Amino acid sequence: MAITGLEHPTSPQIRLQSNSNKVYVRRFQYDRDYDFEPDLPALGDFDATYGYYRGYSATFPNPAYRLVELTYDSEGTVVNFSPSNGDTEFWAETKGDEVPLEYSSNYLTKWNYNLLGKRDGIARTTANFPGGVGAYNAADDLSDLAGQTELKWDKAGADINWVMIAPKTKPGTEFWLRPTRVVFQRDYYRQQADAEAVLQTVGTRILPAETFGLGGTSANWLCTDSNTQYDGKYWVTETSYLHSADGWDTDLYS
Repeated sequence: MAITGLEHPTSPQIRLQSNSNKVYVRRFQYDRDYDFEPDLPALGDFDATYGYYRGYSATFPNPAYRLVELTYDSEGTVVNFSPSNGDTEFWAETKGDEVPLEYSSNYLTKWNYNLLGKRDGIARTTANFPGGVGAYNAADDLSDLAGQTELKWDKAGADINWVMIAPKTKPGTEFWLRPTRVVFQRDYYRQQADAEAVLQTVGTRILPAETFGLGGTSANWLCTDSNTQYDGKYWVTETSYLHSADGWDTDLYS
């Protein structure tokens, strides 16, 4: 039976182990009282994308729903990682980044702007938009009405001077959840100086050694965090890299 739960924006999380085994954790949201277990694959079942199913855990982060985490691995067995001096491990996480609607590649102005017409006794429709109905439906910039005095885009509604021609098509929606990949790198060293040597400069565009299939160049990856601490045996350095499909602004990030 197929999984019917809603896949969470933080899914999947990916961890690369020392033997190159990849462990995937997928998260699905279910109604609190829904019997989800019949949805799940059998232990050991193989998925072409995620590998072998190893089991699940369930939590209640909200009274209204249950979060179910399914674990897969590429080799059919999860191997505990025991680090040695100079070892490196990687893992990745896909999360939802809340950004304005305007950042969507499919953005249309009518999503979150009303089309208003001058209240002057003249009946207007979207056919009066410069270029006609087709231009109105394709408009993705406020400048489409630059210089107009009879029509305007406005997030507010009609008033004493303006009448509604076409209401926004996505009322109440100003943001959307954009999937974003973060890659984490952890290095283990006996000597503090060795750990400090691999610290990265935060705010620098750097291509991580493992991208979990996203690839790209240094233009697509930004170091957002890098630190080191002693765990009682090793000096451990952890660095985070954030992916941008469009590339990071070279004026802001070196």
